[in-house]
Amino acid sequence: MSCSIRFNSVSFKYPDSSNLLFSGVNFSFVPPGWSGLVGSNGSEKSTFLSLITGKLVPESGSVSVSGSIGFCSQLYTPLTEDDFQYLYDYSGEMWEYRRLLAISEEMFFREETLSGGEKKRLQLFSVLARNPDILLLDEPTNHLDVETKERLLSALKRFPGTGIIVSHDKAFLTELTQRTILFFSDGNGNPTVFEDYPLPVDKALAELEIRQKGIVQKRKNMREKLEKISRSIASVETGINQKSRKLSKRGLGSKDHDGKSKVDAARLSGKDRGLGDRKRALTKERERLESELSGVDVHLRRKTGISDYGFSRLFSGFVIPGAELTVGDYRLSVPDIELKPFSRIAVKGENGTGKTLFLKHISRVVRDKIGAEHLAYIKQEYSKTEIKNLIDRFMLLDATTRGRVISDLYRLGSSPASFTSTSENLALSPGEIRKLDFVLAMNGRISIVIMDEPTNYLDITAIIVLEDILKKSGVTTVIVSHDEAFLESCTDYEIFIRRKGNSGQVIF
Repeated sequence: MSCSIRFNSVSFKYPDSSNLLFSGVNFSFVPPGWSGLVGSNGSEKSTFLSLITGKLVPESGSVSVSGSIGFCSQLYTPLTEDDFQYLYDYSGEMWEYRRLLAISEEMFFREETLSGGEKKRLQLFSVLARNPDILLLDEPTNHLDVETKERLLSALKRFPGTGIIVSHDKAFLTELTQRTILFFSDGNGNPTVFEDYPLPVDKALAELEIRQKGIVQKRKNMREKLEKISRSIASVETGINQKSRKLSKRGLGSKDHDGKSKVDAARLSGKDRGLGDRKRALTKERERLESELSGVDVHLRRKTGISDYGFSRLFSGFVIPGAELTVGDYRLSVPDIELKPFSRIAVKGENGTGKTLFLKHISRVVRDKIGAEHLAYIKQEYSKTEIKNLIDRFMLLDATTRGRVISDLYRLGSSPASFTSTSENLALSPGEIRKLDFVLAMNGRISIVIMDEPTNYLDITAIIVLEDILKKSGVTTVIVSHDEAFLESCTDYEIFIRRKGNSGQVIF
């Protein structure tokens, strides 16, 4: 398959902005294989895809595309009349894609009643059916269960052309991609910076961590050198001052011709110049080191990680009593469950089995047992009222606490500018809402963290920070997620929910 994508010194900004999002970007993509675009929210990954599709045009430079493009957006795109030409296409490759994606003819005629996973499978099939040379995917695994992800993965691995995927799903990326491009944005209006690794995301992030540790050590060594040079300069200045006093005629009597002659002779000999030359050399070296220090891979120096100051571990466990939970015609049977100190529980099950219903039951009991102030419940969906209440809580914080919250949000990958507007103008993305809820909860004394599909809206930076703090804190956690890499990092015990018809059961 002959196709390629080339970014040639591409710079881009939106017409109503003075800030360049990309500056002098050069990349090339050729088949076969998949490249993953990974970075914080706001690092312009989707903008990068729009430059490839031609939806956006560079400010300068060019994007050259050879071959046809298939694009699978985050949101489901309804079928068009053209899509129905593939309804009865059972040719070799189409038959294989139908099989892998579990596509049936009747799915074409009931779009409105399809589940989220079914829509994503049908959306991808309609794109693949056009036999594109280049395939672009924007967050394809959001809200999908494990089975649907596996079907998508099997189909995408068969694609023979050039594939580019934007995703925060580390497990999915690790299985699919051979190349990772990391996007870095400082949130201060500077252009996005890139790190390109010929590795899947797990190995790329490990390599990045090694580089970051090396940079930290390099900066430490350079600071030590600067401190040593500064001490040397201070010592030389002391010597110069002492010399200056010796070479001064101040204090000599008007008739002390012998003393004045000695001073004149010392000045003419140039013996005082050595210290001055030494100071100039040291000052020049200090300026060189300061310049080098300020330019050491600035994009890799962004602080990440937040402390566990808001966590207070459980001193003793307690039992979540069994219950029969209902929603509509569906009934979920829940046995007694003991929440212990240091418990790290993963709740697994296909979509529609009642995982959110189960978490709501646990959260109600936790509030009754130990108080709402000791619970952080990060929901899958937030109502407008809940979002407004979160923003109001944030705006009512004193200046010191708000500054600490914004600092933690920055370390979770958000731009401080997103949180500095007035309450009425504070428009937060779904990911920022979840980050804010988590950080605000940490201003209490959190003993239990409950999370419902936390990685659906969070970027890779926030996911890595969450993994780190949940591992280190020892706080009791209950997590629903289809992100296997996240669960593997943050949990060590599994609960399953099985459904048969209108009945479901929680199984240990």
